[in-house]
Amino acid sequence: MNILFINPPNVPFSDKNILIEPIDIISLATYIATFGHKVSIIDMDTEQLQADDLEHVFDNKKPEVIVLTLDYHIPLHTTGTLIEINLIINIAAQHNIKTVLGGKTATYFPELVFEQCNLLDIIITFHMETALSQLLKEKTWDTPVLSTINGIIFRSANKIIKNGLQEYTDINDLPMPDRRLIDIDHYIEVRSILSSRGCNGSCSYCPTPSFWGNWQGKSATLVADEIEYLVKTTGSKKIIFLDDNATVDNQRIIDICNLIIEKKLDVSLGCLAAVNTVNTDLLKKMYEAGFRWIHYGLESGSERILQSIKKHSTRDMILKTVQQSKEFGFRTRSSWILDLPDTEESDLEATIELISRLETDEIRIHYLALRAGSTIHRELVCDRFPSQYIHNSFPTVITAKVTRKYLQNRIDHLTQDLSKRNYVIIKSSADMSNFFPTKANSKILSFIPLKYGIGW
Repeated sequence: MNILFINPPNVPFSDKNILIEPIDIISLATYIATFGHKVSIIDMDTEQLQADDLEHVFDNKKPEVIVLTLDYHIPLHTTGTLIEINLIINIAAQHNIKTVLGGKTATYFPELVFEQCNLLDIIITFHMETALSQLLKEKTWDTPVLSTINGIIFRSANKIIKNGLQEYTDINDLPMPDRRLIDIDHYIEVRSILSSRGCNGSCSYCPTPSFWGNWQGKSATLVADEIEYLVKTTGSKKIIFLDDNATVDNQRIIDICNLIIEKKLDVSLGCLAAVNTVNTDLLKKMYEAGFRWIHYGLESGSERILQSIKKHSTRDMILKTVQQSKEFGFRTRSSWILDLPDTEESDLEATIELISRLETDEIRIHYLALRAGSTIHRELVCDRFPSQYIHNSFPTVITAKVTRKYLQNRIDHLTQDLSKRNYVIIKSSADMSNFFPTKANSKILSFIPLKYGIGW
């Protein structure tokens, strides 16, 4: 079959200066290609294409099936993207192209997705690989055939049919993502890898554990081989682990580091990690292997809020880990959510104080994103999903004890304080475009998505 994978456009389009390759879609397309299918990828976000622009794409590529994802692994899209996805599906239907959609929104709210996208053929839930490969083996997608495939949801006679769950994919069985499927020059210079799926945490604002299931990591050998390929074949100088938490299994990371050292790979590495899954020995080995940047999602400086969101960290743990990371020489990014449910003035003050005290190289201020599949989403949204964005520019949840006026006042105070300490303040894409850091010690306070690879 001729399969076209589509990364739908963000609404509005993402800033092209921050876009990294859609490694989750590349990985999925690479896997499907191993079954003999012809695969191609269109990244509508980086190419700034809208649904109408696909008319000529469909005419030229003549796909038999298009596969779209929304909030699959990399959560950049707004819920408004679903409107654009519906337009894409409608145009595909006019060309007699079958349509498949995966990701968290479709998994958790299939009825609402089918209501909004009434010409959509198939939803694939959770891990997409096995169900999609089985689906594409079939020449006809009638009810008797579709009823035999676990992990899909479809409509028959105006009824929504939910099949049983599909077994989760063993990511060690997946081939190395074929980045030749995209034009790598359309993205920033930092390459990305996914070395694991899931997380061992249970943070109430995050859908990762419920969506991906138990954490699983690729073998050290597979990860080191992919890094070697990127360095020697594509000339990569910077690579980021986009795992939700790369350091769940310390020994695995140490093994990866030892292989990087053994292979003498000259590359700078970054990762996302949690303060409760790193230690001194791990940080030492990571730095020796070339890791230079760590992003810690800290979220709050209030012990009460950290417990309420099930963060499994404490202020002392945060202070110790960040300080150790800085002493080893890592460039550190911390991210914070200022409007978590039940936040009181004292909680906000504790967070502002800790942000100021830690003085990480990059500080990313967030407002809460209500993400389908998370505990907070279930509690606050129930059976409807709101317009939401992983990088909201305004508060989502403000309790009666914290007004927006008070919150803004504390943000202004923090901004003024950090500005005096030579932090660059980034509040808009224009600010980012005007900022070209040339020194590794450039300090940034940002209220918008930050580019990877700054200063390391």
